[in-house]
Amino acid sequence: KSSDGERVLSSDPSLAKEIDLVYLRDVDDGKVKETLKNSFQQNCKAECEKLQPFFSRLLDLMGSVKKGERVNYIFLPGALGVQINDLPIQVIQGGKEFNRVVLSFWLGPNPADPELKKALLSCGTGPHCK
Repeated sequence: KSSDGERVLSSDPSLAKEIDLVYLRDVDDGKVKETLKNSFQQNCKAECEKLQPFFSRLLDLMGSVKKGERVNYIFLPGALGVQINDLPIQVIQGGKEFNRVVLSFWLGPNPADPELKKALLSCGTGPHCK
């Protein structure tokens, strides 16, 4: 556990990580995909064209979500597992750089939701939350 997002992003890529999101409101598929696209643009700094096919696969998996539904992102060595509600896990073989970019959506320097980043890092409102 860390209150430093960069430390999590830089941690050993052979260690599994997981982000399990439970939606607190309905979000239509256009907004879900728009948020993911913005996050990809804001957080992908290198090899973005190479990662684009893997990101497109992620977008293809996503749709609208209802309040109480969940999306579980499982960061494995070299692959990203995505489970939506209780459906089978879909695996994207994007490699460690793709995993880092996707994990950056929540924990990177340009998170989609800074308050969610703080909550995920359990660091509250203090200045130590990076």
